[in-house]
Amino acid sequence: MADRIQCWDLLNCQEKSCPVYVTKESHCWLVSGTHCREQTQGRFLEKMELCLECPVFLQGLDVDALPPTLSLINRQFQEMTGVVRERDRELEETNLDLAIGLSQSFEMVRKLYLGDPGTRLKMNTHNPLLLKLESELNRLAGGLEEMVEEAHEMAIGLCQHYDTLNRIAAGDFSAKASEQSANELISKLGALINKEADTLTGLIAEYRKTKDELQEKEERYRLLFEQSPLGVFHYDPRLKLTECNDRFIHLLQSSRERLIDLDLTALKDRGVLPAIQDALEGETGHYEGIYAATTSEAQVWVSMHTAPLFDRDGQVKGGVGIVEDITERKKAEETLRESENRYRTIFENTGAATIIINEDTTIELANAEFERLSGYPKAHLEKIMSWKSLVSEEDLDRLFQYHNLRRKEAAGVPSAYEFRLIDRQGQEKIVHNRVALIPGTGKSVSSMVDISERKRTEEALAAEKERLAVTLRSIGDGVITTDTEGRVVLLNQVAENQTGWSQEEAQGKPLAEVFCIVEGRNRKRCQSPVERVIESGRVENLEDWTVLIRRDGQERIIADSGAPIRDLAGKIIGVVLVFRDITEQHRISEELLKYEKLKSIGVLAGGIAHDFNNILTGIMGNISLAKMMARDPDKVVRRLDEAEKASYLAKELTHQLLTFSRGGAPVKTTAAITECIRDSVTFALRGSRLKSEFLIPPDIGSVDFDQGQIQQVVNNLAINAEQAMPQGGILKVEFQNQRLTADDGVPLPPGDYVRIRFIDQGSGISPEDLPKIFDPFFTTREKASGLGLATAYSIIKRHDGLITAESELGRGTTFIVWLPTSAKKETLPDNRPPTVLPGQGRILIMDDEALIRDILGEMLKRLGYSVEFAVDGAEAVKIYQVAQKIDQPFDLVIMDLTVAGGMGGKEALQKLLVIDPQIKALASSGYSSDPVMSNYQAYGFQGVIAKPYTMEELSRVVGRLLGG
Repeated sequence: MADRIQCWDLLNCQEKSCPVYVTKESHCWLVSGTHCREQTQGRFLEKMELCLECPVFLQGLDVDALPPTLSLINRQFQEMTGVVRERDRELEETNLDLAIGLSQSFEMVRKLYLGDPGTRLKMNTHNPLLLKLESELNRLAGGLEEMVEEAHEMAIGLCQHYDTLNRIAAGDFSAKASEQSANELISKLGALINKEADTLTGLIAEYRKTKDELQEKEERYRLLFEQSPLGVFHYDPRLKLTECNDRFIHLLQSSRERLIDLDLTALKDRGVLPAIQDALEGETGHYEGIYAATTSEAQVWVSMHTAPLFDRDGQVKGGVGIVEDITERKKAEETLRESENRYRTIFENTGAATIIINEDTTIELANAEFERLSGYPKAHLEKIMSWKSLVSEEDLDRLFQYHNLRRKEAAGVPSAYEFRLIDRQGQEKIVHNRVALIPGTGKSVSSMVDISERKRTEEALAAEKERLAVTLRSIGDGVITTDTEGRVVLLNQVAENQTGWSQEEAQGKPLAEVFCIVEGRNRKRCQSPVERVIESGRVENLEDWTVLIRRDGQERIIADSGAPIRDLAGKIIGVVLVFRDITEQHRISEELLKYEKLKSIGVLAGGIAHDFNNILTGIMGNISLAKMMARDPDKVVRRLDEAEKASYLAKELTHQLLTFSRGGAPVKTTAAITECIRDSVTFALRGSRLKSEFLIPPDIGSVDFDQGQIQQVVNNLAINAEQAMPQGGILKVEFQNQRLTADDGVPLPPGDYVRIRFIDQGSGISPEDLPKIFDPFFTTREKASGLGLATAYSIIKRHDGLITAESELGRGTTFIVWLPTSAKKETLPDNRPPTVLPGQGRILIMDDEALIRDILGEMLKRLGYSVEFAVDGAEAVKIYQVAQKIDQPFDLVIMDLTVAGGMGGKEALQKLLVIDPQIKALASSGYSSDPVMSNYQAYGFQGVIAKPYTMEELSRVVGRLLGG
């Protein structure tokens, strides 16, 4: 069918002025599917009006020609209208019949055009033209229907064959095409498809088999290539590296990106190129040596083998290289060579005469030392001589028995022994022999040392030892020798008697077990004399009073000294201790000392009585005057102030005596001692003719010290300087950090100290008086007690320090004080002014002195507290229990530590802590020597207050404990 129906042909149109007819290009309203065709039925001229509304028609229309065209059409239409009106009515019916028939015909043609070959045309007309058109159209439709059915059958067959081909192409070789069809062409095509499919199935099966075999070979090759412990690489004829495995990459410490396409002609190490080139020439190549990589910093010992790669025509298409890292092997070979050299060097230079012996007793190898020992050269010894010819007759059977048994039961044969060797000159030598079998062989190694001289020396030493033992037994002092580890080597008879240990029992035991010594005063175990001698390297003496505890528990006072034992090279190889029993001498000295002390106590008692009488005179006199002046309050207060001052003097004298005595334990705080000493010196020299100068480095260490006691020391030294320079002068005080060692000669434990030097410009001290200045009551000046420097010495000693003096007549005196530095943080001083702090709460007072209870109670009541009293610890416990039961507990307990004939504060507090673990307790005592006063927290107290005390001190301590 034509793409479009041309109206002028179909209608035999002769209208030359029609734009559609003129152009013969535009689609007209008669084309199937257009708006005009679907909406109108009628005559041509009537439809021409609709052409003017058609966008298809107007698209190709010349707008300028439109008005005349319309005018022409209108005229023609008017003319046609007139003609039509004039025609016969029959013609109108014929035209109508013709129009309907044409319309039906066009509808059938449209359906055929749209693919409906089964449509048929049936006109209700007698018009021969329409009947003929009907017949032709029906005949055309019938032929078209047959063609469509045949085409449809062929299309179905083709679709089935196409589906079969698709299944075969997808790999389904069981698919078959149908060979039965009404269309002969389709049947032949199915048979051809099946034949070709069978052929293709065979080819594909063969291909798959070949592919599987090839893939298996390729996988095996790839596995071998990738998993090979050797580095493998391929290269082409241009000497470009085309492929390599991971081991090759690891061996060169590089990466695949850097190695692929690497130009082998540009290698940094060109030593491998000849082997690579051999493969391209059809030969195998080899290279071994250190290879320096191009793509990294690696340097590796390698062994490389190369071989050619051939194509199907037998032409070389490249090469393959197999590389092995032989670094470890080379190292092992080098180690083996070094081991062999070392073995040979050791064998030759071991210092012992060494031979290797075969199972048949012949000497396999001998070193130079054995040549010297035996007198035979190696040429006569090795593989020729039997060792039996070198052994004395007395030892031969024993050694030969060892030789045989060692190869049967090695465990039962000694590996070291002595025998007599006969050298080439016939001289007999005593040798020490050590033998061991070489594993896996019948050979043995024998190392010999000539000990003939040592044997003679041992015999001489044994004789000398016997003489030494006789000498030691004859010495009147005890003698113990030890090794450097402090184990007993020897005791003489006196030492056995003194210690209670025999030589046999003590030998090898630690010295501390045999020679048990303690300090006589504090019963502390003494440092081992061996350690002291080893550390110092010189003679060391024991303390003045050292007690030896015998094995049976008896105690003897001894004097002892230790000295190092050195070898010829000066090295310490042991220690010798020499000691004697001085118990009797010590007893006599103690008696003399007691006598001297009694004399001193008499002097002390007189001095104390004199001073206290003066103080009591001041107190009693002022109190008497106060009574007489009771009506004059101002005078009473003045007299009471004077009495209080006298009381302070009594307090200072008491503290001075306690410090000098065995009591007076310091209550320490951690602080910078420089401020304390500077303030004390400045205060002590106020009003005197002396000036003070201080040299204080900025990094002086902190010290643990009792501020009051140190102030007393400084005050005594300042007074001493003032008395030494009555006409005036300068007292210099110099501070310095100093680390003491055992070699400094200062009798203090090694460590860090603060050294303070007090330097005056006075008259100095005579050499005969200088050693006595720290003795109690010793003085060279009138109206002096002789307690000042003795007190200072006692205070510094109790601070674990030392005070010494250096002086020269006419040139002044220097006092030197060492105090150990502290690792603790400094304690900030309490700079608060002395004020009375009121408070409130219930307080229990325990003191056996009624006067103290009365005064303390009155002071606390004045401060605002309510109080109750107990005379001893037992009564305090009962009162505290009752208060707990009636729900009127005490907020604080103040207890005296010492109660004559009763329970003191320390014991009472332990019972009170059971009743009330949260109890607050304050210790009070007139004895600063009591350990509770310096370490009150360890006994459960929260604070301390030393007697006597003022109202201000009491209010501050109590207020702190009760949160005031």
